Amino acid sequence: MSPDSCSYRPDGAVTKLTNGAAQSGPTMQLGQTGAFVYSSSFAFPDETLAMEYVAILNSDEWGKCFAGQLQNFQANSGNDYVVNVGTRDNPSLNQGGFESYAEFDITSPAGSIDRVDINSVFRYGREVIIET
Repeated sequence: MSPDSCSYRPDGAVTKLTNGAAQSGPTMQLGQTGAFVYSSSFAFPDETLAMEYVAILNSDEWGKCFAGQLQNFQANSGNDYVVNVGTRDNPSLNQGGFESYAEFDITSPAGSIDRVDINSVFRYGREVIIET
């Protein structure tokens, strides 16, 4: 994983991933909605590193960084939308491996939420799956 990633920490969990331990799933478009879904999975060497990685994803630092990356994407695409961290809470959180959740609100110049980017993270032992 690149040092530009919001989850990268020098000598942190992602630096311990070996070749082939991270996999991106297919990207699927949801009809004509303009929405997309994709997943990523990580197989950490042990459960402790997987838990460290999820803790990073649960941090305010990660949320602000990821919102900033989404904001840069908007700017680079010529859009004047504003990205904010919406909520990090979900009624199903901490059940059945569901360990992290984040909504990022993408607000139009008129002030209405136009889109929501959702990140759901599931951990099963040393395996972490992210659905976006």
